Amino acid sequence: MAGLAEIREATLARGADLEGFFETTRTASRAGLFFHDQCLVRRHDDNGLLEIRLGMGEIVFTGWALPVRNHICCITTEAHTGAMTFIMLNCGVVQRPMRLDGIVLGAAAARRPAWWPRPSSATVWGPER
Repeated sequence: MAGLAEIREATLARGADLEGFFETTRTASRAGLFFHDQCLVRRHDDNGLLEIRLGMGEIVFTGWALPVRNHICCITTEAHTGAMTFIMLNCGVVQRPMRLDGIVLGAAAARRPAWWPRPSSATVWGPER
């Protein structure tokens, strides 16, 4: 189990390469439909950890992106409803990932736990470094 010291060390080593704008894709509640969330990952000024913001329209989840080995574990909440999501992303062994794949665990509208695959076509926007 990774501790905060390992997370801080990984953030110092790879944090700049994990920062960026991403677009994510996830399934909607109706079959065959998908949501595209806009996502921002950046280093937080106060504590040096990675902050994540993702959503669309007025639904925005904010939280922490914690790099652990070749994964990014994210814990986010939505300010208006308090809904939480837990996101596990695979960022691979490359220094600057261009695509993040993983899953999201959240609550369905009926407040029963639900999960959906996140084929997160998280492609970085803008010029490559």
